[in-house]
Amino acid sequence: MTLSCIVSKPISSFRKHDVSSLPLDPLWIPFSAVKVSEEFLYFTLRLMTYDGQNERPSYQYYLGDIINVEAVVKQFFHVPLRVYVERCVATIAPDMNSIPNYVFIENNGCLIDARITGSSSKFMARTAENKLQFQLEAFRFQNVDSGMLYITCHLKATSTLRPIDAEHRACSYINGWKEASGQDAACGCESGGFGGTGGNQGAGIAANPGQTAGRKIRDVSQRENNVFEWEGDVTLGPIPIGERVVA
Repeated sequence: MTLSCIVSKPISSFRKHDVSSLPLDPLWIPFSAVKVSEEFLYFTLRLMTYDGQNERPSYQYYLGDIINVEAVVKQFFHVPLRVYVERCVATIAPDMNSIPNYVFIENNGCLIDARITGSSSKFMARTAENKLQFQLEAFRFQNVDSGMLYITCHLKATSTLRPIDAEHRACSYINGWKEASGQDAACGCESGGFGGTGGNQGAGIAANPGQTAGRKIRDVSQRENNVFEWEGDVTLGPIPIGERVVA
């Protein structure tokens, strides 16, 4: 297996490296794509145990299981940062443009799966500003033999001084829209065209562990009112989703 790593430099230039998993430094997380900025910052996605305390040792899930995903922005010499999950799409192939696909987080951080399907999918309450967990009910695409899922998310990090607002939020539908930090007024998710893609369209290209793949990168280190933002796309997978055998 190889871990695909995107090392980026300001705005327009980046370099790609494939790193063998055998001599991995403990800094790297298997099955997580990593987005790095020149300021020693990177994003990761990883599967967590149901209680959210530890990385999950197995990637096997069954229909109806809860997939607990943690997004993290690792920081070194920065001011304190808060991470957001702006958009996520599930696919059965590494290419997130592939069909079928299902956009379950959209509109700057609105997790819409529960609104569409009645599931228990949601963002978890924040326990740290640089971490954000969400739960997705395991599913398989109809009329598709493959039980593999890839989850690709667009992540953003800002200074914790920047307020939670309509462009920086983590909202779930739990008898109404709720924000992971308690700032429910920031949600208003349905006013922005809720479900506009119908879960059928995606953008960008995902990376498959064990295979070098292209990726659409938006490397943004921008300053607005003296507040920096970083963003990038990361991919988690493949995640096998099985059907339980009824005895």
